[in-house]
Formats: sequence, structure tokens, C-alpha cells
Amino acid sequence: MPVRVGSKRAGRSWTWRVGPVDIVHRVAPPTGKAVGSRVAVDLIAPRALEPPLAVGYGPIVALLVRNLARVAERSA
Repeated sequence: MPVRVGSKRAGRSWTWRVGPVDIVHRVAPPTGKAVGSRVAVDLIAPRALEPPLAVGYGPIVALLVRNLARVAERSA
């Protein structure tokens, strides 16, 4: 399946498209007294596809973000 990077904001986010689905990966700096960064992944798809994508892709994203945080802590 062809994948295309659609947009990027250096150091903040990038979006890629797979079929009719846009996947936005975002990193936000801490706010207030928070430490660290916030990582988010947004799925933008036709309404009928969003629920099954969230169920299938959501747990994978959660696992990948936990692994990323673990690696980042070891590197700090």
C-alpha cells in the first residue's frame, strides 16, 4: 500500500497518508510545571473507518510510545 508524507513541522509534527487515512504524529513541549513532552497520534479517516482503526491501531501506538519513553529515559 503506498504511503505518502503529507506535511511536516520541524520538531513538532509530521503527517502521512495511507489510503484514505491521515496519521498525524505530534510532539508538544511541556506546559506549566510539567516535565517532559507530550506525544500524540491522531487518526483522521472517513467516519466508518475511525472506530476500527482506533481499536486496532490505538494499542500499537500506546505500546510504541511507552517503548519510546523508556528508551528516552535511559538516554537522559
